Formats: sequence, C-alpha cells, structure tokens
Amino acid sequence: MDSIAAPELEALVDRYYEPGDLTRKRQSYLASYARVLSGRRDVALAILELGVSSGASLLCWRDYLPNATIIGIDIAAPPERILGQDRIVVIRGSQDDPLTLDKAAQAAGRPFDLIVDDASH
Repeated sequence: MDSIAAPELEALVDRYYEPGDLTRKRQSYLASYARVLSGRRDVALAILELGVSSGASLLCWRDYLPNATIIGIDIAAPPERILGQDRIVVIRGSQDDPLTLDKAAQAAGRPFDLIVDDASH
C-alpha cells in the first residue's frame, strides 16, 4: 500500500460517499489506485469511469488528480452534485454502445490513461 497516497484517497472517499453506499471504493482498490497513480498525480491524465452512480468517485478523481480530465459514462441521468463540475464530463449512455464510447473519447480529446469499470455493481 502506498503510505502517502492511499490515506489521501481514503479521506476523499470518506468525504464524498454517503454512509452505507454500496458503491464505496474498498480500501484494497484505493491502495491499488494509489500504487498505479504514484508519481502521476500532477500529470494531465484522461480518466474514463464506466458507471457513475452517485458521482462520488468522479469527485474523488477530480480532487486526487488536479490536472486530470474525468469522463463518466452511465445509463442513468447524472446526479446534480456533479453537473457543472470543473474537469468532469458525464455522458449518458451504455458502455456497450460504440457511439457513447466515441463521445467519451471526443470529450477526453486524447487516449485514456486509466479506465475504471465500475458499472456492474
């Protein structure tokens, strides 16, 4: 576990996820994300997350990765809390629809550095 980055991610998860939210990221996932992103937090990354739910994870990415562009895809309407947020774009559609994926790629403006498939829970 990354001794510096994981506690920061855990604090963001505590801040943005409601108690009892079943989509809350597990500690083991946070440690993996911290390890993968170690040394890249200030880089202009393009992140795609499949499955938006409450939008908490998109807010976590926004704060943890201050120069990243975060794209979310979900079949449901985006929650109010993430509408108009800086560096967050939500596309309503299905991850198995090529047009939706094309929109996501266009919104990012470059290849994705990280894709998180969080749509199945």
